[in-house]
Amino acid sequence: MRGSAALGHKRREMPRSRIEIYWKRIETAPAGVAVQVRVTDGSDHDYLLPYPCKLMDGTWVNAASGTPLAVRPTYWKLYVETLPGKKVWKRRPPAELCLLAIALWGCLF
Repeated sequence: MRGSAALGHKRREMPRSRIEIYWKRIETAPAGVAVQVRVTDGSDHDYLLPYPCKLMDGTWVNAASGTPLAVRPTYWKLYVETLPGKKVWKRRPPAELCLLAIALWGCLF
């Protein structure tokens, strides 16, 4: 024996494809949880749905509308909702400058 097998390390099973590094097989999806899904419409290619879906009573539905999917999910991962971009905050001057401005303003009048 050579390598890590000689040291008693077990080889980890490699994913079937690179997609399984980031996505989980659809058979392992939790029920009632909003997830992002990759689907197929019968062609040889998967594609990503732009909205979250849920497995409800054995049927995959759009998580927002409850409408059943017309395609077959193949992989899933947790849906992470992103927030809209924040406005750029203006930098506030240091407190010392604010106090100096107040003091100067008071001296002018």
